[in-house]
Amino acid sequence: MSHRHVRNQTGRIITFTAAVGVIRAVLEKDREFHLTARGNSMSPFIKPADIITLSSYNGTSPEVGDIVAVYLPRKKMLIVHRLIARHPNGFVMAGDNSFRMDGLVRNQEIVGKVTEVQRNGHRKKTGVETYTRTIAWARRQSLRGKGGQIVWRGMLQVAKKVLA
Repeated sequence: MSHRHVRNQTGRIITFTAAVGVIRAVLEKDREFHLTARGNSMSPFIKPADIITLSSYNGTSPEVGDIVAVYLPRKKMLIVHRLIARHPNGFVMAGDNSFRMDGLVRNQEIVGKVTEVQRNGHRKKTGVETYTRTIAWARRQSLRGKGGQIVWRGMLQVAKKVLA
């Protein structure tokens, strides 16, 4: 899921760098920031038109399994994907519904973590627990070859039923 442009409350398009600055400023004050999801890269957990809530890490560190918003200044994009593995220089990140990794993400590129997803008026909390760690594990397996992709497809089918 990525965002390339942003409209402010008056409907005007503002620069993406300015928008990310606003998001960071809101999160630094321990407030939440809400975005409308676009794209299918995190389906079935996050679908287009879902409202996602971003929160700051508030002194804690990102963990494998977290769903995070990452700003990529080179591409002028905000991407919301899952951290699937640790790396000495940060994390490896990928969308739940994608068979390729996004590559290395440094901690300073992480804008915030997704703490809630709202779909059709129903809210679901997110967090690092057995479920999200299992998804991160299965996601890593899917990137290791055909056997892992079978595991991942099975996990997606279970998730679709649970999240329906």
